[in-house]
Amino acid sequence: MLFILSTLFSGIFSGLVSIFFREYELKNDTIAVGRQFVLQLLFLIIFLMIFYQFFSGYTLVIGNFLTLSWFFIYFVFSSLSYYMVQILYEWFTGITLFPSDMEVEEYIEKHMK
Repeated sequence: MLFILSTLFSGIFSGLVSIFFREYELKNDTIAVGRQFVLQLLFLIIFLMIFYQFFSGYTLVIGNFLTLSWFFIYFVFSSLSYYMVQILYEWFTGITLFPSDMEVEEYIEKHMK
């Protein structure tokens, strides 16, 4: 149970980091995709190291034919919680979590002149 809650927390944490960057982008009229990507990748590596250290022996057996390793379980549950954070943010604010193509094009036109 601790393993599942921890994976859910890591997804929620990643979602909150994405919200922080989106709010930063909107406030400063910028696009910080590179910074967000590097930070999210760093958090992914840290979380995977922690989960490997403590939960590498965990497996989930579904029926008699499917066994999921800790790595797959981590990605499934952390992704689910991340997308829940994304859905709730977009639902409450009406703003997409990632900049649209139109926003990116406007930013490029504005700053590349």
